Amino acid sequence: MNWVTQIITVSVVLLFNLYILRTLRRELIDYKYALVWLFAGLNMLVFAIFPNFLSFVASKLGIGLPLNLLFFLAILFVLIICFRINITIANLKRRVYALTQHVAVLENKIRSQDPSDESKA
Repeated sequence: MNWVTQIITVSVVLLFNLYILRTLRRELIDYKYALVWLFAGLNMLVFAIFPNFLSFVASKLGIGLPLNLLFFLAILFVLIICFRINITIANLKRRVYALTQHVAVLENKIRSQDPSDESKA
């Protein structure tokens, strides 16, 4: 990688990390998700500053091409993100179901306590 490409890559990665921090400061993203993205940005920064490090790690792991290692890590990262999102959706689904039941019980109590409501209908 020539130095111009390296400078552009480092700049883009730094802008990405600054955007994540700005989003975190505005509270548009939770800390646990921001940490994952900052970790990914840190890894991208390491690979951008030290491009031969990817070749070194790939050779130590017995992977022929560094690009294969990069694709493997990217796919692994996406799978982890998808799994975490599925866990979050399942938890939110359970909470919505419990809240819906709670609201239904409260509405039933209100209807049973206010007999004048039936005469209005």
